[in-house]
Amino acid sequence: MDIYRKAVTEMLKDPKFQEESERLSPQATHLTGDALVKGYPKGVQGTPEVVNFMRKVLTEKYGVTFQ
Repeated sequence: MDIYRKAVTEMLKDPKFQEESERLSPQATHLTGDALVKGYPKGVQGTPEVVNFMRKVLTEKYGVTFQ
């Protein structure tokens, strides 16, 4: 995990990554470390209907299974 975290942190500093990221997802926020761990749950909250819809899509389209 330490190697992964370091790689992502360095990637976020790369001007080419920043440029491409802004092109693909304008004004997207990129989090790492504790900010990601604390912020992630807020980004994936949704109504039960949205959660069920996403589960269905992920299962049918990508074969993801949920327990």
